This record gives sequence, C-alpha cells and structure tokens, in this order.
Amino acid sequence: MYESDLNMPEPEKQQTILLHSPDRDLTKSLSFLLQEKFSIITSQSIEDLRRSRGDASIALVVADLDKMAPQLLEEFQRWRREGGTAPIIGLYAYRQQEPSLERSIRRIVRGVLYKPVPIDHVLKAIATELHIDDCALLNQDRQDTKRIG
Repeated sequence: MYESDLNMPEPEKQQTILLHSPDRDLTKSLSFLLQEKFSIITSQSIEDLRRSRGDASIALVVADLDKMAPQLLEEFQRWRREGGTAPIIGLYAYRQQEPSLERSIRRIVRGVLYKPVPIDHVLKAIATELHIDDCALLNQDRQDTKRIG
C-alpha cells in the first residue's frame, strides 16, 4: 500500500432503499430514478417484505399502501418490534370511507404522500428522510412532471 492510498477518502457508501409495491411498474420506475444514488431492494409481496425485514442496511422504506394496507401495516409493526428503525414513506390514495385505516397509517409510517403524487415530491421526501441535499437528487435540469399513482 502506498502512503498516498492512506490519505484517499473512502468511497461514499450508498444507502439502501427498500421499494415495496405489488405494482411492478411502480417499483421499476422508482428504481430507475434512484439506482444511481442508492442501492435498491424491491419487494412485490408480503413474503418479499418479510425476507427483507432483517436487512439492517435498509435506510428507508417507500411503500405503496393502496393494496393490502392492513397487512402491510401489521408487517411494519412487526418490523418495528424487531428493532427496524428505517423511516417509512407511504404512498396512498386517501379514501374518506376509511378514516380508521388513515389513522393507523399515520401512526406507523413517517410520512404519507397521497396519490397521484408528482415524482419530485417523492424524491424530495426521500432526500428529507435520508438527510441529503435534495438538489443532488432532484436533478434541476429535468423537466419531468410525471406523477405516481
């Protein structure tokens, strides 16, 4: 090893984001947007989510809560009881007829983004939760106004 090697900064370690949605297109789209800056794990089922639960490298979870919300919330509660500390951002279409579900979601997840949500709002929420410069994540040159959901 050369002395100059000792003074070189270590490469920045990528944080890991778990993207959960039964909608494969949603996880693909988000993965594509985030893969350059983060290590991505995708999950399409409760079983996939359970397998990921023990992964201590997960820094953030972005979960589509529209389908199977009660089961997902139960799984996230288990995750918390087992020591999972990663913040959870939920993507959800608000339904007035389900106020108790809305309250449960608010108790368990850190932030809720209501669908359809502009992609820049999702990226800003991720940057905020991971305490990173959102300008680096939001690519100022992009004229993208796509929505998720």
